[in-house]
Amino acid sequence: MSETMWFYADASRQQQGPVDSDTLAQLHAGGRIDARTLLWREGLSGWQALATLADELPWVRDALAKSPTPPPMPMPNAVPVPAPAKAGMSRGAGCALAVGVAVVVAVPLLGILAAIAIPAYQDYTHRALLMQHIVSAQPVKLRIAEAYQRDGACPNDIGLQSEDVPDGFSEVWVGRFEDGTCGAQFTFDRIERLPKVEGKKLWFWLDESGTGWKCSSDLENRILPANCRG
Repeated sequence: MSETMWFYADASRQQQGPVDSDTLAQLHAGGRIDARTLLWREGLSGWQALATLADELPWVRDALAKSPTPPPMPMPNAVPVPAPAKAGMSRGAGCALAVGVAVVVAVPLLGILAAIAIPAYQDYTHRALLMQHIVSAQPVKLRIAEAYQRDGACPNDIGLQSEDVPDGFSEVWVGRFEDGTCGAQFTFDRIERLPKVEGKKLWFWLDESGTGWKCSSDLENRILPANCRG
C-alpha cells in the first residue's frame, strides 16, 4: 500500500504538496510548518490543523511535546501614572476626539483589508476544492503508468469506462501528445462551487523516466496548485 501523501498550507496560505509524512516532519523541524498548519489528504472531509492529526502522523505528538514553552511575562516595576489632561480640554472631550479619529482611520482601513482578504480566501477555498478533483485523477494516471512500464510504449487505450471518469470531469483522453509526451487530458465538467471551470482542460504527462508526472492546465494560476501552474 502506498504511503499517504499530504497537502499543506504555507505561511502565505498557499497550497503546497503533495509530500509524505517524513517530509512533513522535516518541514516542522525546520520551522516551515507548526501545530496550526492546515493539512489535507485524500479521504479527509476538509483541512485540519497539524496538531489534530497525531493519530495519523506518529511524530507529531513527540514534536509538539518538545516545543518550547515561553517564560512568564515579567511583572512591571512600577505602575504608570496617567498624564494629566491638558488645560482647556476635559478628559471626556479628549476621549471623544480620539474615538472619532480612530473611526475615521479604521473604516477605510477595514475596507482595504476586506478587499484583499476576501478574494484571497476565495482563491484558497477554490484551490482546496480543485485539489480534491485533481487527486481523484490518480487511478487513471496509475493505469497509464502501469501500461507504459509493461509495454514500453504509450497506451492509446487503457479500457476506461464511463464509471472510470473521475468526479468533476466530463471526459478523459489518453495517448501521446503532439510534443511526443505520453499522458492524459481531463476535461472539467460543471462543478457547482468552482465557477468557470466547465470545459477547461487538465493535462498530465509522464516525465523522461516514465515514472514521474508533470501537470499543466488552462485554468487560472491563482486556483491551481503550484506544480500545475504554467
